[in-house]
Amino acid sequence: MTDFSSGLSQAVQEGDDKKVIQLVKEALAEGLPAMDILEKGLVPGMQALKGEFRP
Repeated sequence: MTDFSSGLSQAVQEGDDKKVIQLVKEALAEGLPAMDILEKGLVPGMQALKGEFRP
């Protein structure tokens, strides 16, 4: 799970939407719960970016 979540987080941070979609589809196909995909991959990637968008 760590490799998946770090790869997904990195893809989010890089803005690589095609890679994000690919990784999410792969995770779902492997049976990972959607909540885990969100909490362990997508959200950490978005949180890492939040400082870049503050005024």
